[in-house]
Amino acid sequence: MCLSFIYLMQVNDMELHARQVDYGNGSRSTKSSESLTDHEGKYFNGPRELHTQSHWAHVQFTTLTDSLHAFGVYLDDRYRPNYFLRILILQRGNNPTERLACKADGEAFNTWAERYEMCENHGKTYTGWIYSCLVTYNTKPDLKSVILNVYSQNGSLINSQQFAVTSLSPDSSTSTDVSNLHRNIRKLSFKTNSNLGVLRSNQTLPILGSQNQNSPPKPKNKVTFKTDQRPGVSIGVCVPPLHSNLYIQNLIDFLEFCWILGANKVFLYIHDLPKGLIHTLSFYLKDKTHLFEILHWNLPANIRQKSYQVIWNNGQILAVQHCLYQNMANFDWLLFLDIDEMLIPKSVYNWQDLLPTVLKGSDDNVAALSFESAFFSWDFDSQVSSPIKYLRHLHRTKRTTVLHSKLLIQAKNVFEVGIHHLSRAVTDSMRVIRVPAEVALLHHYRACIQSDTEWIQCDLVIQDTSALKYETQLSASRDHINRLSQFT
Repeated sequence: MCLSFIYLMQVNDMELHARQVDYGNGSRSTKSSESLTDHEGKYFNGPRELHTQSHWAHVQFTTLTDSLHAFGVYLDDRYRPNYFLRILILQRGNNPTERLACKADGEAFNTWAERYEMCENHGKTYTGWIYSCLVTYNTKPDLKSVILNVYSQNGSLINSQQFAVTSLSPDSSTSTDVSNLHRNIRKLSFKTNSNLGVLRSNQTLPILGSQNQNSPPKPKNKVTFKTDQRPGVSIGVCVPPLHSNLYIQNLIDFLEFCWILGANKVFLYIHDLPKGLIHTLSFYLKDKTHLFEILHWNLPANIRQKSYQVIWNNGQILAVQHCLYQNMANFDWLLFLDIDEMLIPKSVYNWQDLLPTVLKGSDDNVAALSFESAFFSWDFDSQVSSPIKYLRHLHRTKRTTVLHSKLLIQAKNVFEVGIHHLSRAVTDSMRVIRVPAEVALLHHYRACIQSDTEWIQCDLVIQDTSALKYETQLSASRDHINRLSQFT
């Protein structure tokens, strides 16, 4: 149970990226897809090469001090009449000596930030935090930018940086107001002393009020993007940082399957990938930027060089918070998946139809839907010959698991999302619905993991052909991509 983290985008379009190697299926690829899987060579691991991909965006970690790196500032108006700035921070250690303050244009407000630790940092050197500043306006502020000032323990100004501010509401005139719900907004206590306390998930949301001075630079323009227009609710898919070698055709099949299942947009975070794969992916996406967005996950250089040692899973928990906050204003629901996973409805065809089946009425009090998973391992026998893994692997573990659950969250109702659980909703009254496996199941296409805790038995397998109802569309997509690959 922890809290989230945010950043701002710097290119023409806002875009996000993906993680997770797809283990082991590429050796069975057909001849027609070889041109898409031939991506040996130098790795893409930095912004220098990114500018050639004009439809890609870039998460910039701005260094405030050696210990603090900011990558997003958001105006949260869900706790009216109070408004907060939520600042996503990559932090070294748990107790930095520096203090952070938020200052608006002129003397409108200048308040100290309080910090809140995210979940799932796993004791690494670099961890994810949300810093929060109270916005001391009497009416809803129209903030386009804010100055983050960093002070030493003796009160000296160390650094001053200006950031664009992204609103969590769909537009400047509307708001997701939860202040009348069960968490009493008056519990949020103001602090006036100079000691910054660490707030954890069982405490009230962070606020700190105080005054200081400094004039900000001129604000930058805020970036916006469009989503695919589909009837009904909007659903985005967030895939945390992709890294290392992977099979491009499996990635493209994943993207196409998300579209078939009802995603309005898929956001892929890229940590480092071979340059040949980047080229092919760019070719595939060049006319699909309204459906899929790519964002380079540009960790600070000193961290990127040894990321496996100093930060958990390439900053996965930071990336999912970024995807949540960056897209909260534009999507009703966000689904968090790795590329070796897929959420398959059992009784309906797509995610749009799944929602009313599960919610059965008002969704105002629902923060998330949690889906159990099952392993569809390539080690399980299959009589089906198909180049598409979703159609080839039709046997799974009989028992399902909640340890590897994934979430479809109602973005406006979530404060922080975890990898396999909801870390924190915006109010204590919000519900998480655990969806039965016979209604929808997360298919996990990887080697089975034996679990004594949940009695997962990798040798106890059943057939599951629920993915075959998508065979026609998946095969048509694959044929189309294979034709395109002849021109890469």
